[in-house]
Amino acid sequence: MYWLCLELFESSVTAWLAVAIIAISHFQIVYAQEARPYILFVMLILLSSAVLLRGRRLKTNSSWTIYAVTLVVEFYSNLKLIFEYGRVKGWKFSLILTRFVGTVFPRSKK
Repeated sequence: MYWLCLELFESSVTAWLAVAIIAISHFQIVYAQEARPYILFVMLILLSSAVLLRGRRLKTNSSWTIYAVTLVVEFYSNLKLIFEYGRVKGWKFSLILTRFVGTVFPRSKK
């Protein structure tokens, strides 16, 4: 969670605040005490989101390779995460695509 917030907001204070809120959240405490595989899915989604943001920031092949590996591990752990990927990360892909299309096919200014 710290790394994801650090990649999103580029502020250590904000990242620590988010970690503190998660640490004292009643829902997270109760949920952490359950031995369910769902926590693996949450961890993998957080990890791949942070790696995606890191890849967009650094723009290196190794960053995108690590992102691809995290996606493969996500999909290997549970195929239902393919739908979660579409729901949670679909907007990120659409933002990247619209940014790419905007640079390749610039809109005419009126």
